[in-house]
Amino acid sequence: MADIHVTQELLDAVVSGKVSSQVLAQIGWQHLMALCPFCRSEFEAWKQSRKASGVTGVLNALPLVAERQARSLV
Repeated sequence: MADIHVTQELLDAVVSGKVSSQVLAQIGWQHLMALCPFCRSEFEAWKQSRKASGVTGVLNALPLVAERQARSLV
């Protein structure tokens, strides 16, 4: 997937319900991992140290944070 930016149009689509907050969180996560070698490296090291056992809890929380942020934009 190509790197996608979080735009005003995307945020409006989340607020209106046309795009889920989970999609927004995934786009933001992929963008961060594509742009920041430090974040990517730290996340990969953390994932290795946990053998991926705790990753889903963290990643499942991202849509909730994105949804809360989207609501604050209204």
